[in-house]
Amino acid sequence: MALQIRSDTGVSHVQNNRLGSIGTGLVLIFCLVLVLVPFGVQLFNALFEWCLVQRSHHYVQQILPAVEQAVDLSSLSSGQARISPLTARRLIGQLFEAHLPSMLRGRLYMESLILDERILSFDPDHWMGDRQPSYQPIAILEARLDRASGGHILITHAVEILID
Repeated sequence: MALQIRSDTGVSHVQNNRLGSIGTGLVLIFCLVLVLVPFGVQLFNALFEWCLVQRSHHYVQQILPAVEQAVDLSSLSSGQARISPLTARRLIGQLFEAHLPSMLRGRLYMESLILDERILSFDPDHWMGDRQPSYQPIAILEARLDRASGGHILITHAVEILID
């Protein structure tokens, strides 16, 4: 013979505890969701921004080698590689805007294209002899990625034109 204790409502004590533990569990789950949802949203936004930065780096690296099309052919025939600044800026600017991915449109902007030269030392054993290049052109592309939080990230990549 089992002895059961009943409350004023007529529900046994075991069933009353079970109902209480379900209610407590639901309240605990609700509070946990209220705490974790903002962290999840923040994590999602951080991952999306990381993807934008990675895609921006990839895009700038993809566009920059096109600067070789702006090499001045008359100076190249004399053994010197010179990049025409007007042609390079126009070409890279047009390519940058024309092929910008939709996820970066309105977020990634071309800041500047810097054309520089690195002086090369004279090598008496060079295969070109006295016509060997005296400098090596370098193109540096700077782009600005605007963040949703209001700041911006500067993305810089460089390419060297090798003539050998």
